Amino acid sequence: MRDKVGGTYGGVISHITDYGFYVELREVMAEGMVRLSSMDDDYYTYWPQREMLVGERTGQAFKLGQSVEVVLEEASLERLELSFTLKSIADSAKDYKDLI
Repeated sequence: MRDKVGGTYGGVISHITDYGFYVELREVMAEGMVRLSSMDDDYYTYWPQREMLVGERTGQAFKLGQSVEVVLEEASLERLELSFTLKSIADSAKDYKDLI
C-alpha cells in the first residue's frame, strides 16, 4: 500500500473509538484509522451506547457500517498501520438524528 499513498478509496466504518474510527476498504483487503485529530471541522464526541461519533456544533455523525470515502495518507510497515483522512467530511457525515 506504500505505493498507493494519496489514493482515494471507498470503505465502510468497521470500528469506532473515542479517538477515531477504522475503515475497511472495499477495493483491497486492508483496514486503517481515521483519527479525530484529522477532522478539524468540529469537536466529535464518542457515544459508546450507540457506537457513534457526533459533532457537538454541527450534529454531523459517523456510525458503524457507514460508507465513507478516504484518502490514504500514510502506510507504515514498521507499525503495520494505515492512516487515512476523509475525502470530504461534509459528504461523508450524516445528521445524527437520522442515525438514531
